[in-house]
Amino acid sequence: MRLSSIGPDTLEPGLTFALPRLEQGTLAQKSHTPDSFLADRIGALPKFAVDAQAKALVLHKAMQGAGCARASIFEVLENASPQERHAIEGAFNKRYAHKWGSLRGALQRELKRVHYGRAISALNNGRSAYAPDFSTPAFEQLMDVRTNSLTLQGNRVTPLFDGTQAFSVRNKLIDEAQHSIYLQTFIFTDDETGWDLAKRLVAKAQEGVDVKVIYDGFGSLRTDDKLFTYMKKHGVQVREYGRPVEFWDWNDRWHE
Repeated sequence: MRLSSIGPDTLEPGLTFALPRLEQGTLAQKSHTPDSFLADRIGALPKFAVDAQAKALVLHKAMQGAGCARASIFEVLENASPQERHAIEGAFNKRYAHKWGSLRGALQRELKRVHYGRAISALNNGRSAYAPDFSTPAFEQLMDVRTNSLTLQGNRVTPLFDGTQAFSVRNKLIDEAQHSIYLQTFIFTDDETGWDLAKRLVAKAQEGVDVKVIYDGFGSLRTDDKLFTYMKKHGVQVREYGRPVEFWDWNDRWHE
């Protein structure tokens, strides 16, 4: 028998699963069917040892066949205590090393370099070593690598928590702009606030400021086209994103 990846109490036919030898006692002397006997023996083990057998099987399945289920590997290794990770590695090596080699060797073969580094970091240290603390240099460096971007020093961010704060600050930035205004928004509505914004943008465009607006076609679906036509006629460059909305990309939106 072997443990299923969906839990330690689910059994399925397959490879031989060698359990630790238990002392002779009341449990071993009882008459059982094979499945119930195996389940009782599993129940007598420490929980982390049972989970280790099941999670070793998950890792094995994740690396079988074409491709590699990286998410399953990270989920197992990054959410385990040091004791659990040690038990998982031992269970994998005991069961699969004769065909696959050690767990570390299997991860190196099946994962690309960056993913292998993450897996080994998780195996050695858990999630914390791979996910550095927010705003630390290690965090910034990791963000640059993952997003193909570059962190620049000297920037400042001021959180604006509601429309009352956001609109007044935005209007001030627009009124003081001298060279360019690039605005992107999910919803551009033809209400009083929307028309006030459109008129401010037009006024700056007529002053010679480079004004560009991109809005989401789905988020602004109910907006009267007169608003966008007005801006276009008076020097604002306006672009609509994502319309017509297709079924397969309805959630591919241009959020702020």
